[in-house]
Amino acid sequence: MGFLDGGGILRGVNPSRTLDLFYRQILSGVPTDIFPTTMRILGLFVFYPHAVLSASDQVRFLNLDQATFCQSLLNLHSVVYVPPMDELHTARPRIYHTSFSDFLKDSSRSGKFWLNPDSVMNEVALQSLHWMENDDGSPSRKAILKFSAHNGWDACRQLSNDLIPDLINRLERVDFCRLKYAHITQGPGFVRFLQWLYSLGSIRNKSLISIRQETYQEQAPPNKMRVECHVRSPHNYIASFIPEVSTYELPFTLHLRLGKAVQVDISLEVKKLDLASPRAAWYC
Repeated sequence: MGFLDGGGILRGVNPSRTLDLFYRQILSGVPTDIFPTTMRILGLFVFYPHAVLSASDQVRFLNLDQATFCQSLLNLHSVVYVPPMDELHTARPRIYHTSFSDFLKDSSRSGKFWLNPDSVMNEVALQSLHWMENDDGSPSRKAILKFSAHNGWDACRQLSNDLIPDLINRLERVDFCRLKYAHITQGPGFVRFLQWLYSLGSIRNKSLISIRQETYQEQAPPNKMRVECHVRSPHNYIASFIPEVSTYELPFTLHLRLGKAVQVDISLEVKKLDLASPRAAWYC
């Protein structure tokens, strides 16, 4: 490292500045043609550091091949652990030190190497929808689908206003009838997604979600599903859909219709969250 002195520290420069120079030099060594792919991969590392995805799972989630994945990280071995080829199916790649993540997330420090969270959330949202919509029950996809169900719905909610129209266009093509129960019960993501989508209003969400009046039938056809919604404040959650309702008994069922290309009727059973339950660590 030419900018470091013999002791590893650049004289006259504070330690964080030295790290920034170090990280910039490393990233500058990534070939221009593969740099966008490198940043896509780093996005998962930085914003989902606890994701239980092997290197092979991450390759598949991002729709890459193993050679491209490894080549994209070839210049980053000093800051990123990349499993050897024979361990890609079991080992999880990771960033060695959080200072590299901090650098990538801070645009004032990383400059052209800034990792735009909007781009990462958009990728996770779209890829998660793809994997959930195309779940064929294969055991080899279990970790990917769990990650998608746990993070994809929240990623949708975190997009900036500029990216929401494209997401809505994608959601219009989703066959929600193909979603499996596991896709909507991995934490609170799906019920928060429904609340967010409805809050956009019928113009912005293109009427992808609406309140339906008919009651839920016990013998539900395939295009109906029942979902439990455990929240700390049932009143606030219910009011976000039907503010005119002031009195009700719990559990309270919201009847929703979701989808455009193929619609599904959802009976959302709102319950008070038991704070002693393991669910309390998940739900808002």
